[in-house]
Amino acid sequence: MYNFLGMVNDVAKRLNEVELTNVNFLSVRGFHSDIKSYVNESINRINIEQYEWPFNHVTETLTLTPNQVKYPLPLDAKTVAYDTFVIKGDPSLNVRSSKLSVLDYEDHLEHTLDWELDPATHAAVPRHVFRGRDLSFGLIPAPREAYELRYEYYRLPEPLEDWDDVPTIPERFRWVILEGALYSAYMFKGDIEAAATSNGLFGKGIADMRKLYINRYEYVRSTAIRG
Repeated sequence: MYNFLGMVNDVAKRLNEVELTNVNFLSVRGFHSDIKSYVNESINRINIEQYEWPFNHVTETLTLTPNQVKYPLPLDAKTVAYDTFVIKGDPSLNVRSSKLSVLDYEDHLEHTLDWELDPATHAAVPRHVFRGRDLSFGLIPAPREAYELRYEYYRLPEPLEDWDDVPTIPERFRWVILEGALYSAYMFKGDIEAAATSNGLFGKGIADMRKLYINRYEYVRSTAIRG
């Protein structure tokens, strides 16, 4: 089974330790508790290794508040794709779907600051989005109605806690999580050679994931006329 319990038992088996069950999972102490932290450390290392893993992709929808310019970002947001902000069309509000253009914050301060300080006067269908300096984003002009906003971001998942929590990382890379956790376990036990081996496999696994999910190459077709 691919969940927190299964991952912890993968490590336990490799170390010839007793496997856990869903009954005693939360109450374990000592080295088994350490194994749980090693699994989470491994998952966290994978998740922070790349900003935009597709398995951490989220599409967010938000009902806007009339005359409100700034909105907080989700607490789990790692990176936000500002070029994906759109207002969803709604015939009842007489608005068509439209993509927002990204406004540099300095340009906002220079040209549209009054639209933020006096939002009701300038309220309309938002046309621009800017990145705030305080884990927020702003819309210019402020929404006149409760329009629906949609945008995309990449999250940093919360650590696993319950026995049946499932990692966002696809199961095919279960072995990568295992090697990352084994690296920490071997280091704890003082087995430097085994730790080095697991760390090497862990790094190779992340490289393989990056090749599969991140590195994209566009096909280029030659237009040269051959004689």
